[in-house]
Amino acid sequence: TLLLWLPFIALQLAFALGLGVLASVLHVFVRDTSQMVGVLFQVLFWATPIVYVESVLPAWLQRLERFNPLYVFSTTHRYIVLYGLVPGVRRTLVLVALTAGTLAVALVAYRRFRADILDEL
Repeated sequence: TLLLWLPFIALQLAFALGLGVLASVLHVFVRDTSQMVGVLFQVLFWATPIVYVESVLPAWLQRLERFNPLYVFSTTHRYIVLYGLVPGVRRTLVLVALTAGTLAVALVAYRRFRADILDEL
């Protein structure tokens, strides 16, 4: 299970790296992003079924929860660790696409604003 779990942990770490780079670039130009990031992560934490089972939520909220990017990561970790299930190809492709998209946007933002970042700092 641990060997199967490691690539998914690496995907989530890469996703977090992309979010961190993107937030860092934004923080140079908008100083209040540290407060926004704190609030956003609190909302994402409580909107992700980590400390509760998603079946306790109403049906409309369960459908809305699927738009949370961390939902796919947390449920994948649960499937592997708790249930010993291998994630399907579709779920894995969603995670890869989400991670690659986040890293690509972060890289484009960094390259686009690299010179301006040096001037701002």
